Amino acid sequence: MDRPDKSSDESRGQSSPSWAGVLVLYCLAAGLMAAMLEMERSQYAAERDHARLTATSYALAEARQEDLGRNLSDGQTRIIHLTATEPKFLAGALALNESLHWGALFCDGLGPRDMGQPFKIWSIGAGGAATQLSEIRPAPGVSVYPFEWASDVSPIQRVEITAGSGAAGAAAIFSGSLQ
Repeated sequence: MDRPDKSSDESRGQSSPSWAGVLVLYCLAAGLMAAMLEMERSQYAAERDHARLTATSYALAEARQEDLGRNLSDGQTRIIHLTATEPKFLAGALALNESLHWGALFCDGLGPRDMGQPFKIWSIGAGGAATQLSEIRPAPGVSVYPFEWASDVSPIQRVEITAGSGAAGAAAIFSGSLQ
């Protein structure tokens, strides 16, 4: 009697699992490669976005410097010499242009206030009425603080800078008059 050849069946059975293992390893390798490519793509996108933000920040800083120079050279910009009322603060100056609603505080040595409280810049008119022009938040190493205000104010006679939540006249750390 003829017997079927068992060796050929066994060899076929053994070859199938080895191809399945190779196929599984190939799929794993393809998945790993796809994951690595996606990670590389997302890292590239993050670096590109960071480069755009850096370029935008640089352009804004450059524009502010150009505005500062242009506004200071404007014939309507007046310089007010500020006197410090506390010995720990150095004297400063304030450039104001009422027609542009623009100003800049020049002062070295302003340190961050307790609990992040800002310095407030007040304009005081002829009748003594005070109007808050702006707030500035000092930062270490910064000595020029440009600012703008939204609405018209009565002609400015005097300026005061207060710390924290103080109003004009109360705890002014700088004051100056237009001449």
